[in-house]
Amino acid sequence: MLEKSFMFGCLFAFSLLNNVTATGGPTAAQLGILDRLDPYIIGLGTTISPDVLATHSGLNPEAVSSIPGQDATVRIHWYENILVSHYLDKNKCNQPETYYVYGVDKRNSVVRALQEYATKEAKETLGNDKGFLTMDFSAKAVAAAVPVPWNSIKGWWIVSPSHNPEEFHENRAYHRLLPSILNTIRTRRRTFRLVMPDRPISSSDKAMETRGP
Repeated sequence: MLEKSFMFGCLFAFSLLNNVTATGGPTAAQLGILDRLDPYIIGLGTTISPDVLATHSGLNPEAVSSIPGQDATVRIHWYENILVSHYLDKNKCNQPETYYVYGVDKRNSVVRALQEYATKEAKETLGNDKGFLTMDFSAKAVAAAVPVPWNSIKGWWIVSPSHNPEEFHENRAYHRLLPSILNTIRTRRRTFRLVMPDRPISSSDKAMETRGP
């Protein structure tokens, strides 16, 4: 069993290396793919800056409409490192731009909605549900269909000639949302005293109400 797991891990790592180097982009060592891969985030790439997203509390219609000029694009990928490599290659072949690769917490419900939206668009455009990994979506369309809250973004990488693409910029506004079951438990605990029969409030009751959930 351990032997099979080890072999699977090796094959997975090898496939990641091939995905990056096959396009002529930076090597896995340069990007630190195996060291930096976060299993709990999905990559979201765009030219929209963190300042804009922070000001408007995320990727939403207000944030997108605040940007003058043509509609920005958004690219979604399960591996943020592949997006970094993609934008590095793009800057080699075109006039360099500044791209931001945001790491969105996979445990946030917005990620499931993003996947469903991207899969649907890929099926309609390309005829398959995996094509979204190589598609550029309209930022306006994504923001209208699935707004991404600012506090669901763990941080970002900047891809531009003047930035180190390996440097991770932490989002201090990020916080992991509690699973709904924990919220339910906390809500029930908070309202339990309301459905109890009338009786004198003991010192332990007062302590519980003061302490809270």
